[in-house]
Amino acid sequence: MKTRLTQNILLAFSLCLFMSFNLIAGESVGRLTVQQAQQEIDLIEEVYERVHPGYTRYATESEMRAAWQQLREQINNQQGIDVNDFYLAIQRVLVLIHCDHTKANIPAALLEQRKTTGVFLPFRWHWVEQRGFITQVSASATEQLNIGDEILTIDGRPLTDLVEEVIQYIPYDGNTEWTRNAGVAQSLEFNGGAVDHFGSMLWQNKPEVTLRVRDKDANVRSLTVARINYDEYRKIPIVAAGARNFKDAIRFEIIDANTAYLAVDTFVNYRQPVDPEAVYTPVFAQIKQTGIKKLIVDLRKNGGGSNDASQGLMRFLLTEEKVLYNDMYMKTLDMDGIRPYLSSWDERVLDPYRIAFSKRDEQHYSLRAFLTDDLDTVEPHELAFDGQLIALTSESNSSGSAMLLTHLSEQDNATLVGQKTGGSSTGPTAGVLITLTLPHSNITTRVPVFRYQINAADHGFGLGVNPDIEVAVTAENWLENVDASMAAALAL
Repeated sequence: MKTRLTQNILLAFSLCLFMSFNLIAGESVGRLTVQQAQQEIDLIEEVYERVHPGYTRYATESEMRAAWQQLREQINNQQGIDVNDFYLAIQRVLVLIHCDHTKANIPAALLEQRKTTGVFLPFRWHWVEQRGFITQVSASATEQLNIGDEILTIDGRPLTDLVEEVIQYIPYDGNTEWTRNAGVAQSLEFNGGAVDHFGSMLWQNKPEVTLRVRDKDANVRSLTVARINYDEYRKIPIVAAGARNFKDAIRFEIIDANTAYLAVDTFVNYRQPVDPEAVYTPVFAQIKQTGIKKLIVDLRKNGGGSNDASQGLMRFLLTEEKVLYNDMYMKTLDMDGIRPYLSSWDERVLDPYRIAFSKRDEQHYSLRAFLTDDLDTVEPHELAFDGQLIALTSESNSSGSAMLLTHLSEQDNATLVGQKTGGSSTGPTAGVLITLTLPHSNITTRVPVFRYQINAADHGFGLGVNPDIEVAVTAENWLENVDASMAAALAL
């Protein structure tokens, strides 16, 4: 089954790899010799094969080996490779793992270069139904561009063609390939979105960009504007952006005597940590005191984050006690030979105590339940809501937010409204991440350490969560500022 699922992806990878090595004429920050590149490929293949617990979850071992070998052969034929091209090629192979937590990071030298070099489009934009609309404009381009302009072409190429090319570099979980659309125009993982981030390496971008746009009155015009650097790009406001940290992620509103709205835009609670219970308790105390009977929980901007924040919210939404995860396990406890190239915010995973694990099977080791809160039985909070619960979903949901939605989908009092999610309804490969640093290129990549097994029925092989009521996001609704999912929730 995995072979059939990955055949077309591997074919696309083969074509993209050939095109990238022969046609890329974008940014450059150095070059690797054949020997240096081969050494780094050997290292990265060994690390992922040994450590990543989902390495062959969706692709077979032979398919992954074939992808790495093809990369070796291409580099050998070209007698070396630019660091940027190598970054792109690594990213394309890692995408085959089908794990949203697995990706290469932009080379540090390239990031520094982008701070002073104009490679970014001078606006922020939104991608919906295969169409792109400008949402905010840089100060340098306000006389030429307007909010609401639809982007038709960039440097003579249809926007849809550019998106089709860069979307191949966006990682996603399992078989939720539609979720890649969320990273096309805007992404916290990439500089800007995929079109800016990968496009500047794929294409010969000039300091000025020629655009063809259509305004709100359907008038089409062509214009030329200057590209901007990363520092200038970051100054452009982000429209309707979710919070980056959990402490800023809560929005609460009482809509009427019976209905309340709670948005939690992220569970990321490690940069500026706070006590989740201290954040949630005042909200749910007000809900109980007011006698709210219907609660709409909006998770549409939530891509996951920290377990304490997601499980903390779960306590206020559960109707009965539950074990959220049955198991969390690693693929290896042996980092010998690769340890010098690895780092992590939790260095215990780099030299695991064997006594802390039990043998799950021939290839995996389960963390003993008494050593982690993640495997505890979660009991409802004394202020837990037991009325009509509606959760709003989107393609941006993954990891911890997908976990929470998976459990809510089994509660009798809960209805899920919105779009199919990303993530995995059976459990992500996530938790602690290891950073692999390649010794010659200095490219870093992310390696998840644990695979979680969710204690709930899955929604299909390789899928996230299917809403009870599916509501499409359309360009027409977006342009008219119509929130169809919220309207559907209020109507229940």
